[in-house]
Amino acid sequence: MTTNHTPAPLSPQREAEKPRSLTVDRVGQILTLVQSEDSSVGALKQAVIDLLDEMDRRLVERQDLKSRLSDVLDICDREQRNAMRWENPLPMPEWVAVVQRAALGDGKRKGGA
Repeated sequence: MTTNHTPAPLSPQREAEKPRSLTVDRVGQILTLVQSEDSSVGALKQAVIDLLDEMDRRLVERQDLKSRLSDVLDICDREQRNAMRWENPLPMPEWVAVVQRAALGDGKRKGGA
């Protein structure tokens, strides 16, 4: 039984609430350096290297988080299968649905909305 573990897209309101990324700020700094007359090639080169290092670090972090999320969803799938494998299926553990909703972005935050 294969399930699709694609998280739900953010609502326009949640998308607007996301903080600006440091990468976007760094790109702005690089553009400012390029446009300034007194910038040196060394400063520009270092800014680009720093940006690329940050992007690499974030890609590794993202991949790690995706792997952990996939592991959590696999555990939920296993618990669902275990509940259904008997002639008289057992009730699915209550936590499975809660964890799946939270992991896929369908859960509601505490305190409202």
